[in-house]
Amino acid sequence: MTINGKTRLLGVMGHPVSHSLSPSLHNGWLSRLNINACYVPLPVAPYDFQAALKILPLIGFQGVNVTAPHKEQAFCLADCLDSSAQAAGAVNTMVLRNGKWHGFNTDGYGFWEGLKTFSPLPLIKEKPVLVIGAGGAGGV
Repeated sequence: MTINGKTRLLGVMGHPVSHSLSPSLHNGWLSRLNINACYVPLPVAPYDFQAALKILPLIGFQGVNVTAPHKEQAFCLADCLDSSAQAAGAVNTMVLRNGKWHGFNTDGYGFWEGLKTFSPLPLIKEKPVLVIGAGGAGGV
């Protein structure tokens, strides 16, 4: 990976975030596809989240994934929310467009696609399900 003045900056914000596999995963496919971008872990304490959102555009960041404990705060601070974020009441992806943070939630989509792809059981439509979890993913 070559980092230069045109490298797009992306990251994952969380507290803690040092355990995240996202940087390895995303930098791997960015490199394979020859995309000039770098994805870094951003350890941000809850009380610093709002300030971090203001600083990131100033230092060239174009988007971030958001993980615990920031998903609900990201929902409140996003300038624009898509329907997935509104349904979940939480944001796990923020993209900077024209100086505004756009919030999305891909947890439900990721869960559903994983279930369809890897479940050994046939999916039953229109049946109740029990989701065990908390936070942004549990609200989808």
